[in-house]
Amino acid sequence: MPFFKYTDLPIFGEFESENTAPSKTVGKIFMATEASLSLDANLAANRYLGKTQVRNDFSAIGPLEGKFSMSFIPLIEFNANTVTNISKNNQLQFFRLTGDFANGHQIFFSNFLLKKAYLQSYSVKINPYQPVSVSANFIAYDTASITNTSLSATSGPFNIPKNTASPYYESLHALSTKMDGSTTNIPEAKISIEINVDCQRTPIYTLGQKIPDSVVLTAAERTTTIQGENIGAVIDITGVNPGATNINFLPLSHAGSPSSSLNVLSFDINGRITSQQLSVAQNSTLNGRVVIKEVIL
Repeated sequence: MPFFKYTDLPIFGEFESENTAPSKTVGKIFMATEASLSLDANLAANRYLGKTQVRNDFSAIGPLEGKFSMSFIPLIEFNANTVTNISKNNQLQFFRLTGDFANGHQIFFSNFLLKKAYLQSYSVKINPYQPVSVSANFIAYDTASITNTSLSATSGPFNIPKNTASPYYESLHALSTKMDGSTTNIPEAKISIEINVDCQRTPIYTLGQKIPDSVVLTAAERTTTIQGENIGAVIDITGVNPGATNINFLPLSHAGSPSSSLNVLSFDINGRITSQQLSVAQNSTLNGRVVIKEVIL
């Protein structure tokens, strides 16, 4: 039996429409750096008074959920489909998966099709001189299509650039990211930014069904952590609202251009500063850390 390499296991996601399998084409591919899938049966041992225990006697007490995680580099070009063959809109729709969806979305992990997949959380990391990296966690409530099947390789090739002889600098990058807005209570010089979004969902099952009829979004929160040279003005007991603060993204090919009017992706951060931290050590400079929390739903 051969061992699969990472080049054998591409990730495809269909985020433009619900309940639709993604085509195994470059347009729906995600430039994943790592991925994992966990399938855990929710079982409890059956024990009866006066009966010798059977070692493999278990009953299902909950659904089988496919927990899928991936880290990827967003490739979102400024003008759609001029440099790459990746769907710009499909990449952008990923960041809108925090909403309430009737049927969920579908993801291919090579030949494994995960249905009724809902976003649990994602994290965007912005560090100096590095591509913007995204880590995402999903729960797939319908794994029936992969029951009793085995993972296999998916063959390419998948040509990312339209011109294979030219480089394509269309990944979102720290060099083409800018944060606008007030600096009263946050660092003026930002060293790194991390944006975490968490969604709480409740699956609703009807009697006799293995797959939920619906999955309801009950809460969504966003936490933005900014590392910098200081913390600005100190907050009081109730924290402080720093006002509207926008983070604007562009691909590396547009480095030096991001602004509130020129971007391919933008986050409007408008929450409450709940934490400010200062730290310093010998032979180092002062480090400030500010946490902004938002209640989206």
